[in-house]
Amino acid sequence: MNSGIILTSFRSLVFLLVIASVALAFGGNLFVETSGGIMLPNEEYVPDGSLVQLIYAGENGEVDPPNADSEAGPLGAPTADDTLIASTEIGYGYIGNSQGNFNKLFTSTSIKVNLPVYVRVWNSAGTPALNTLYGSTPVYVITSADLSETYQITPFMLENELSNAQTLGGYLVIQSNSGAELSGGAKVPEGYRVDFIYAGTDSAITAPLSEVTDPANMGAPGGDDILIDRISIGAGYNEGEANGRFNATIANDLLQPGNWVYVRVWDTGQTPSQSSYYGNSTLYKIREGVISETKDFGTVVVDEPLDDVHVPIELNSFEAKSLAGCVLLTWSTMSESENLGFHIYRADAVNGPKTRINQSLIKGAINSETRHDYSFEDIVTTEDVQVFYWLVDVATDGTVEYHGPVQTTTKAAPDAYGVQQNFPNPFNPTTTISFQLKEQGQVAVRIYDITGRQIRELVNENRNAGEYQVVWDGLDASGFQVASGVYFFSVQCNGFQQTKKMTLMK
Repeated sequence: MNSGIILTSFRSLVFLLVIASVALAFGGNLFVETSGGIMLPNEEYVPDGSLVQLIYAGENGEVDPPNADSEAGPLGAPTADDTLIASTEIGYGYIGNSQGNFNKLFTSTSIKVNLPVYVRVWNSAGTPALNTLYGSTPVYVITSADLSETYQITPFMLENELSNAQTLGGYLVIQSNSGAELSGGAKVPEGYRVDFIYAGTDSAITAPLSEVTDPANMGAPGGDDILIDRISIGAGYNEGEANGRFNATIANDLLQPGNWVYVRVWDTGQTPSQSSYYGNSTLYKIREGVISETKDFGTVVVDEPLDDVHVPIELNSFEAKSLAGCVLLTWSTMSESENLGFHIYRADAVNGPKTRINQSLIKGAINSETRHDYSFEDIVTTEDVQVFYWLVDVATDGTVEYHGPVQTTTKAAPDAYGVQQNFPNPFNPTTTISFQLKEQGQVAVRIYDITGRQIRELVNENRNAGEYQVVWDGLDASGFQVASGVYFFSVQCNGFQQTKKMTLMK
């Protein structure tokens, strides 16, 4: 619940004109106040007396995290080139309950025009300890330190946790306050399995494995999804008090900002069998990654049979073919059911991290009982590199299924433009024209007669760097067979042009 920070300079509304002219040579004043109060993650106000710091953002003008290593200096102290200017506390300027507010006229020799500063607030007084929560405003640049300029802070929340585990990953408190349910409405019993899963680079929920050679892998996350941790219904509760609920703090390297995670609940506490049921929560995006973030995944209903995983496509083939400058991926489906489309993923090793290479979804047929053929070109710049590809189909319900991998070795694009003599030559009735493109560009392949008149345009389109072949069937632009004789073909691209002679002999 981070709202923005409104920073305004009130030159015309200054009431605290207390700066002696002699002080201008040494520094100035900055009046800092809140509007609406600062909150804790449970939406209660930060208590009176909690620490407030005004900090110089250093020459880089950026907010650096506070110190979390007691051997490197005081816990909570500014790091890198940031410097503490002065401190105050929540409630300063108020009598009694401040409701998370403060107002303070900071006077310091460090306060100068054009100085980048920010405010950091803690949920405790004095020197912070590990696991103390804090929040920092964005940087504000002082414009008139000689006037008691006002830096006004709108409500924000303390969400970051001072933790020396920041370099290892993040924390997330996962819970279900409403309790997971079985398909009939009863709460899932204590001890049943709860999987906490990273949704992979595709940020999508993949169905669990239902066909495995090793029984121990039954129900494991499919695709590129990764099991982060496994707990059980009742975690965090006294025995007999769970009522389908769980509450646990998870720490893992994968809990990084921007990663998507989800919870999967089973109707068993053991390794699932073909007859087991499961249920998935909605996806959740990690916000900060180095904080004790809390996510309530709500009510997960365990009603999906493991042996009835929806298969959106019947895949006929999936192949990768290396060409000069690209890898051509082709696949065909014999049928499609609620299939939105496809993504293509690439990796340098069969077990390596996968990267999606298509920018937008390759649209599928949705529902079809007939064959559909698809293709995609992956542009490559180096040769003799082994690459692996996966085809991922995306169903209308958001589930995905991985196919592959297929493997190939790359071929580099040509290092020069070139045109080969057509083959065969002489020919009757068809011949093949081969050419190479050093770079992507608009390519034109045209046929001329002995007088120089254009009789046919075979190609006029944008193509990637690579090697190409085009067939001329001896027909002119009107579809008529041309007479025997000498003809010319020309290839043009990016200022390159080459023309060669050929003979049609009947």
